[in-house]
Amino acid sequence: MAYTKIVWDWREAFSKFGFDDGDGWNGTDLVSDFMEKEFGLNIYCETWGCHNYMIMEICKKTDKKGKEVNLIPQDTDFDHGYDEPDEWMPPWWIDKLDDHFGDAYQVGAY
Repeated sequence: MAYTKIVWDWREAFSKFGFDDGDGWNGTDLVSDFMEKEFGLNIYCETWGCHNYMIMEICKKTDKKGKEVNLIPQDTDFDHGYDEPDEWMPPWWIDKLDDHFGDAYQVGAY
């Protein structure tokens, strides 16, 4: 039986040019679903023009009124979509993402 193997990194879900610049298979929803469940966050994904469908906001509620704050840095030297998310993410998030989406991770495997 023939099959296709796609090698990817969860960081592509944060990259404007990830997943073949949006022209290939896309695992952004796999990353966002994992982060929502594992870290209790609200993740918002969008397409960046004709480029990659990607994670645009990672939000958490900050008060009893349910106001959300985007945890991805804004108005700083960090350039979302171009710089690696490792530059702002807590190390324990990176460790969990690396572990979950490591070499043994498979989607649709038989």
